Amino acid sequence: MGRFLAARLWQLVVAVWGVSTISFLLLHLSGDPAALLAPPGSSAQQIAELARRLGLDRPLAVQYAAFLVHAVRGDFGASFTQGVPALSVVLSRLPATLLLTVAALAFGWTIGLALGVITAVWRRGAMEFLASALAVVGQGMPVFWFGLLLIIVFAVRLRLLPSSGYGAPENLVLPAITLGAVSMAGVARMARATLLEQMGQDYVRTAASKGLGFWTVLARHVGRNAAIPVVTLMALDLGALLGGAVVTETIFAWPGVGQLAVNSIGARDFPVVQAIVVVVSAMYACIIMLADLSYAWIDPRIRVE
Repeated sequence: MGRFLAARLWQLVVAVWGVSTISFLLLHLSGDPAALLAPPGSSAQQIAELARRLGLDRPLAVQYAAFLVHAVRGDFGASFTQGVPALSVVLSRLPATLLLTVAALAFGWTIGLALGVITAVWRRGAMEFLASALAVVGQGMPVFWFGLLLIIVFAVRLRLLPSSGYGAPENLVLPAITLGAVSMAGVARMARATLLEQMGQDYVRTAASKGLGFWTVLARHVGRNAAIPVVTLMALDLGALLGGAVVTETIFAWPGVGQLAVNSIGARDFPVVQAIVVVVSAMYACIIMLADLSYAWIDPRIRVE
């Protein structure tokens, strides 16, 4: 277990370093933030002075070395636009993104698992057709279009839910459904395929021959054996939702990390973007590591070494 954790932690560090390095290079190739941040009509000398004050006049290698040294201590510098530590800006937005991600995951997985079980148990019937059609629609509809459609129907036409805002439970409904629909279809397909595979195994027939009911076999035996690929997909989904909430947060004016990333990239606020990349990539890597550790708990035959 110790060697496994050490290897995983090393992989986590390497992954975060690689992602942050790539984002650092791409950001510095995207343009000069000093020219964007300078007041309109500023002279070349004033822009150069602003670049010097922000440390952007130094060679790229020197800036990168300084970034690594300070990032290890959790210091990404001050935000170019807000003048406060970049990490504090990101952490202030993180609870909103976590709330949206957890709500979207709960919605997507609840509906997705239900659809997967329905299509696996009641095959070649009306229930399977309806569930499959719902899953296909959820997978094929673009996020931005689905979000706008929900706003038009439930906020504009029916006036049942707000189209934007943060703080009240009703503000969470439409963004969570929009983001959760992304994972719902994939979960339904994975659950159906895994359940069908396990239901054809010998141990299911043996359990049934001993007099156990169908739902008992499904809950006690099939569900546990089918859990490993489901847990893997859940970990990947959670990381994808966490880092992929940009479109949803923008549509619904949700004050999370995704909206902050869009605004910071547009303003070329390098410190904030770098802090976002490091925080989100570190959380994603930790989620994958926890999923790997859970395999041994789900199936005692698996040894984590």
